[in-house]
Amino acid sequence: MKHRIALTALAAIIPAFSVGPVALAGPSAEDRDGTTLSVTKHDKAGDLDTDSGGNRGPRRVTNSIDLADLTYRIDRAAETLTVIYSTKQVLAPALLARFNQGFGTAVSADTSDPGILLWTWFTKRHPQGFLLVFRSSGDGRRCADATTVTNRKVDTVTQTVPFTCFNDTVDHGHLRSSSLVETRRYGGDISSDVAARTRDLPLSPAPTE
Repeated sequence: MKHRIALTALAAIIPAFSVGPVALAGPSAEDRDGTTLSVTKHDKAGDLDTDSGGNRGPRRVTNSIDLADLTYRIDRAAETLTVIYSTKQVLAPALLARFNQGFGTAVSADTSDPGILLWTWFTKRHPQGFLLVFRSSGDGRRCADATTVTNRKVDTVTQTVPFTCFNDTVDHGHLRSSSLVETRRYGGDISSDVAARTRDLPLSPAPTE
């Protein structure tokens, strides 16, 4: 199950990292010196990638993963990354009997490779979502201190992930978020959305004097 989730999640976002293997120069001096950082990306409405192979769902399901705002908060004192996804609709438990929905963010210090992927799946068994942390190799695991909070009243999903969950894979990088909805029975993608990447941001403890 975890392997399939990894393939599905990575397939949704890897096309966004197709400009070739170029190592990033690193965060700006201002960001390196900062203790808390907050970045918001606004995603264009309606720019979904829909399946051309015949997988279909009701319009409210197809459009549910249309991202609006992505907020990234880095607290280097607390050593946490928080990602807030504002979407068209977090699917209700009744719809999760037929569909799976996911939201994730890739962290990459190389333009061709999402070194870490944070991915929250909403399924019939997990209507409040469960969060896995993947390396680009597809090695996914739960990280005990990572959390997902879901608010269906305002259709947001909030991931909070300690730096320790990155397992020394990355300590800075571009952040780029995506979303996906698929049929539960066959695992066929219905639609996905990919937002613009952030600038290179630090994901390491705050500097000491």
